[in-house]
Order: sequence, then structure tokens, then C-alpha cells
Amino acid sequence: MMSKFYVAYEDKGPSGPCGQAVSVTRSHNDLYIFDDEASAREFIDEARPNASRVMPKIIGFWSEDMGNVLKK
Repeated sequence: MMSKFYVAYEDKGPSGPCGQAVSVTRSHNDLYIFDDEASAREFIDEARPNASRVMPKIIGFWSEDMGNVLKK
């Protein structure tokens, strides 16, 4: 059985004026599930802080086999 990889992401909402859809204006606290470590690490690299969100960060990265990989 192949292990799943989990990435927890959060931010505090948009950093300025934006569209009014709830998916845009809400803060995010999301869990992403990947089938392989390479995809999970690629997502982490792409989720680096950007100017459009307030305090974006990866708050956890782990797998079923490896346990906690990246602490908060």
C-alpha cells in the first residue's frame, strides 16, 4: 500500500480588494492530500507567500508512513 501525503495550509484572507465570492474573501485553512511525496513538495514550493493573501503558510506536512515531516 502506498502512503498518502498530507499538507495543511492556512492564511488570514485576501490582502486587499478582491472579488466578493466567499471562496476568495474567507480565510483558508485547508488540507491537501497527495498520492506521492514529489507532488506534495511541489505544492509546498508553489504555496510560498505571495502578496494576494495575508499570512499564507504551510502549517503541517506528513505521511502515514513517515509521521510528521514539517512541524508548525
